[in-house]
Amino acid sequence: MNIHSQGYLTTGQFAKLMNVSKDTLFYYDKIGIFSPEIIASNGYRYYSIYQSDVFNVIWILKELDMPLNDIKAYLDDRSPKKLIHLLEKEANALTAKINHLEKMRTFVVDKINVTKVALEVNTSNIVIEYKDEEEFIVVTESKPLTNDKNIYDSLQFHYKYLEEHNINTSASEGWMISVKNVLNGESVKYDYLYSKVNEPNYANLTIEKGTYLIAYHENGYPSIEQTYNRLVKYAKDNELVLQGFFYEDILLDELSVKGIEKYLIKIFVQVLD
Repeated sequence: MNIHSQGYLTTGQFAKLMNVSKDTLFYYDKIGIFSPEIIASNGYRYYSIYQSDVFNVIWILKELDMPLNDIKAYLDDRSPKKLIHLLEKEANALTAKINHLEKMRTFVVDKINVTKVALEVNTSNIVIEYKDEEEFIVVTESKPLTNDKNIYDSLQFHYKYLEEHNINTSASEGWMISVKNVLNGESVKYDYLYSKVNEPNYANLTIEKGTYLIAYHENGYPSIEQTYNRLVKYAKDNELVLQGFFYEDILLDELSVKGIEKYLIKIFVQVLD
């Protein structure tokens, strides 16, 4: 028999076709999961080109972290129905993995963009800007930030909500405090934590389009009240009426600076047009 004319490949040729090492094929044969179709009298091993379909399935399942023993068990007792059940299960696992990777990608891209913005801001100025599009946010209630436990509890509750609802968000959460609380001197009485989302159906609140007063605080949370006072004074001096909430976006955090006293925080609040 002319083996090559019958569509058979040597170990080296099959390994090259599958983009794996010959050692991988030897190991798979040793454990009985995937063997050459023909072993000639001289000991040479030959794979059928049609075995590539089986090898591709093995490789995909392995990439999905399915143990080789489980793959072997299936191949030893394979059937069309069992293949459907197996692949449906792995398809669901793959979808979950893709969603997780997409969440990680959203975080990384957003963090890049936010950090670039942070490097360009002038922290000494208070500016007025018009937001021409609303932003969708997910909010959860916050405890007053009077101690570390309240901060931890508020963050934990927010993260749990996002996880339970499988929500992909921006790189970091922000804090919201009502204009009423700030004007009453209760600058630690925060109302909500929020995360920005791209999908409106995930949002339970929006940052409305309109005119906003904006300041940047570069000395972290220990002295953030100073910037709130600056904003309130600026609004009073320029006869601006503040409404809704003050929003805090953390532009630089522990990923780029060391210590909360070095955080760069964008604080913005809507003014009545």
